[in-house]
Amino acid sequence: MAGVAKAINLNYCTITMRDDGIIVVECDNDTCFDLQHLYVIMEAYEELTPGQRRPILFIAGKYTSISKEAREWGGTADGTRYSLAEAFVIHSLAQKMLANFYMKFNSPQVPSHFFNSREAAENWLKTFL
Repeated sequence: MAGVAKAINLNYCTITMRDDGIIVVECDNDTCFDLQHLYVIMEAYEELTPGQRRPILFIAGKYTSISKEAREWGGTADGTRYSLAEAFVIHSLAQKMLANFYMKFNSPQVPSHFFNSREAAENWLKTFL
């Protein structure tokens, strides 16, 4: 596993820049992400990797979800401006339904994929380094 270069702890997630160049967002349990959450996460990306696009790994917590507005913005060019690719590790049927909806209707601007395991997500993201 890659080492940690720098980490930022927020009230609802931890964002880590790994030595291998992958950014990891580990979401807390029972969090519904809204636009304000995403704006703060974008500020953290800027702090970790000023102006550089990186592969991003999102690890959903138990019962993590996202608002409609945040989901729509997250797939836009502005919402993916720090992303080379985005991998999401999900755990529940509800998260899988949100994932399918996101891919079908929000058309993310960078390669995006959903996984059931962290290892598979990391292996996919490494192809973008």
